[in-house]
Amino acid sequence: MLKIGLLGYGTVGRSLAKLLAERDAGIELVHILRRPGKAGGPLMTDRIEDILDDPAIDVVVDVLSGTEPSGEYMRRAMEAGKGVVTANKALLALHGNEIFEAAQRAGVVVAF
Repeated sequence: MLKIGLLGYGTVGRSLAKLLAERDAGIELVHILRRPGKAGGPLMTDRIEDILDDPAIDVVVDVLSGTEPSGEYMRRAMEAGKGVVTANKALLALHGNEIFEAAQRAGVVVAF
């Protein structure tokens, strides 16, 4: 079972979480990062460390908008040995080479 941490709970994040809950895809959603002060359920956190420091999480899925803090979180996830999947086109357009080089150094995969 692939275990993921989800960064972002807007339209895309909610849709992904709903699809994962409805289907047996062999993927378990462990934590969801959302903005501080927002109500949430048992998977919700407003601390990125809950995702980065959890050894059970294999992959971080980034559906945040904007280049920061998304870029920082992706770099930290890779440094923690976690693969990254991102929907952040702006980040890849501006910093793609840096992101892919960081993934290579860390020995992890970045997918988009």
